[in-house]
Amino acid sequence: MKFLNINDIKLKVTLDAEDTARYGIDITSGECGSREVRGVIRDILEIAKAECGFSADGDKILVQCYPLENGECELLVTRLGVVSRKDRAAISSADGVSLLEHKRGVYRFSAFSELYAAVRAGANPERRADLYRDDLGRYYLHTDEEFADGISECEIFIEYGERLSSLPIAVLSEYGTLVAKDNAIKYVLDGGGGASVV
Repeated sequence: MKFLNINDIKLKVTLDAEDTARYGIDITSGECGSREVRGVIRDILEIAKAECGFSADGDKILVQCYPLENGECELLVTRLGVVSRKDRAAISSADGVSLLEHKRGVYRFSAFSELYAAVRAGANPERRADLYRDDLGRYYLHTDEEFADGISECEIFIEYGERLSSLPIAVLSEYGTLVAKDNAIKYVLDGGGGASVV
């Protein structure tokens, strides 16, 4: 894997055939699948930060994927926070583009059993998340999530609870309790300190 800082907002990543195989990126069709790239781009960017100092932490990013010969591919990563709206629209309309955004999301569940089912259905135990409980016994999962082309990787959670636009102030004050900080997903999967999951 090779990195080239084009400027402060753009990075070129060249993946050789071994890299594309390791990350499961299939370019035999002549194009890179945006779903495949979405699944690995954060890992690639962590390596880029360590190796060449390029950081997109907290930024909405755009990823363009171009297949090369011999099983290689090239990714162009653009931090969109500093790109004009006009340029952003032009870039995002191109072929082979994935639009990725990192946010904090809030999901409310009426009972621990619903929260547990949601987390079992689709949560990475390593995902950073906080868990709150209000005085009515409802749970609030405040979690990192990635949106790819407008769809959250946590979309499955709304089958068990509801997405909120923000964490209610009342939960952050006298009507809520912080149950788990940063490791809420693991806490829930481990049974939530004895909470019933049935």
